Amino acid sequence: SVVAMLLCCVVAMALNLPIKRVNGKVYYYYTVQKNEFIYELPVKMGLPRKDILKYNPNAAEGLQAGMVLTIPVEYDAKIKKGYYVIQYKAGNHETIYGIAKKYGVPVDRLIDFNPGAAEGVRGLTLEIPVSMAANKKPVVKKEETKPVQKADTVAVDSAKVVPVTPVVPDGMRSYVIKPGETLESIASENGLSEIDILRANPSLAISEFVEGQMIYLPIDNSLVDSEKRIGGRVEEIDSTDVVIDSAEVSVDSLSCSDLDEKVIKIALALPFDLNSEKESKHAQIYTEFYRGFLMGVEKLSHEGEKVEILAYDSSVSEDSVAMCLNEKPNVVITSDNIGQLDMMIEKAKTISPESVIFNLFAIKDTSYVDNSSVVQANIPSKQMYEQAANAFIEKYAGYVPVFIARIDGSADKAEFTQLLKSRLDAKGLEYKEIVFRNFLGKDNIEGLNTTDTAYVFVPTTGSRTEFLKFAPAIKTLRSSAVNPEHVAIFGYPEWIIFRGDYLDHLHGLNASIYSRFYTSSEDAGENAFKAEYETWYGREVMELVPSQAIMGYDTATFLIKYLRGELGENGFEGIQTGFNIVMPEGAQGFINNHLYMINFRPNGKVTKTIIK
Repeated sequence: SVVAMLLCCVVAMALNLPIKRVNGKVYYYYTVQKNEFIYELPVKMGLPRKDILKYNPNAAEGLQAGMVLTIPVEYDAKIKKGYYVIQYKAGNHETIYGIAKKYGVPVDRLIDFNPGAAEGVRGLTLEIPVSMAANKKPVVKKEETKPVQKADTVAVDSAKVVPVTPVVPDGMRSYVIKPGETLESIASENGLSEIDILRANPSLAISEFVEGQMIYLPIDNSLVDSEKRIGGRVEEIDSTDVVIDSAEVSVDSLSCSDLDEKVIKIALALPFDLNSEKESKHAQIYTEFYRGFLMGVEKLSHEGEKVEILAYDSSVSEDSVAMCLNEKPNVVITSDNIGQLDMMIEKAKTISPESVIFNLFAIKDTSYVDNSSVVQANIPSKQMYEQAANAFIEKYAGYVPVFIARIDGSADKAEFTQLLKSRLDAKGLEYKEIVFRNFLGKDNIEGLNTTDTAYVFVPTTGSRTEFLKFAPAIKTLRSSAVNPEHVAIFGYPEWIIFRGDYLDHLHGLNASIYSRFYTSSEDAGENAFKAEYETWYGREVMELVPSQAIMGYDTATFLIKYLRGELGENGFEGIQTGFNIVMPEGAQGFINNHLYMINFRPNGKVTKTIIK
């Protein structure tokens, strides 16, 4: 017969061995290493030699490298609810979805054995029901088997039911499960998430949510509490609408109170780090984005379809972030956590196939290639280089490109420069190449005739350190030229952060760069936003490049206008960045192909144009 084997490279707590499935049965296993002897195995495997030989009698004849020794999981596992259960210590970056997938265990069964895991598994020791116990079926202990519990009765023990008036906890209401209802349908019908209901009924296993069972439901958990105001940082964000507001922002403008009206739902599953005593820098950045996002929502909330914002703290409950899909949002914004992004994409296919996964933070992820629901909100490197190369050739028509590279220096932009050279070759355009040691010097560029020819220098690196090894010489060449406009330099997005002398060099070199984003302190739109942000939150915008607050504002404004059908073919232009959503050739999903050409003029001005 064909042996179906599922290898799970995870560690069992007791024996400290990985497990695998063979023909549906679960085994601990150990792979013999080179030059290992039988007397070493008890220590390494964590069990007596006689037991190793009992299950692996061929080991008594000698060990060979690569030999696999197996021990049935029932050797060490305990039996609970009819399953062999082992323990597993979850890592800081693991999710219940991933652990369930590794062990081949349904997520709901895993939560059934570990109710607290519904809120996240980080640091928990989980009970993993790896397989059904031999010749046994899952059973419920006698004391857990109780008569159908009506709304007006409470079970005292397994043999006696006494009619009483139920005591409903504050903030809850009682609810009796109707025929055909499931946990998922109850959550959907009552505007809650499954996690909300599980939290409200911690003593009940998922299997106990059955017809006739009385449960508790949170009151108005799906709506914004008009008294809830969050100032300094995001708090209590988990499957509820939240307003971050220190300026008395209208609650109605951010949530839906009329279910008959069309509502735009946008979910944000971001690591706000709410359970940490000290807010991490990572969490501060995402909180900054969220603050700006809500400002964009508020600006557009007084006209058109209403907007509902669902905010989830993915660092508190990595698994429950996917619960936002039960709300059937139009758009879901995820963090830079690739595992969570992949989980969201996969779950969306079945839970909410109409939801768009808007990938704003995982810049290098390519999920858009194979998934029609994914939008890569940052132009991918390949398309960025192609657009930048085309823009370069158009902008510097009549210039001779000069590619400069330092011996043993960084060449992190080799992919772009090779593409640009191939484009120049295809068009039959001339270019030069200069290789220098240590610093670009006068002797390296003295052969360039700036009187009759215009040159644009193209380095093979965007490194700040490398920049000062060639910039002074080019600046000297430009200042000595009869026509300074005959000397220019073309560079990279990393130069956006240049300040002080570095920035002066950019202006002095008449530098142009391509970038996904740009704004400056001289921009009227940026200054107006910063002033409004300070009014809202009583604090200044964090000094980040790019500004996460402005990114949030631009993103919210774009998404709402896009979902309302208010944007034309030219896309959207924000304060710091823009959006133009297209489907690249060969992909099933979409990308934002918006890109800027930034020019640092010698007069100190900066111009920003969109690369088409």
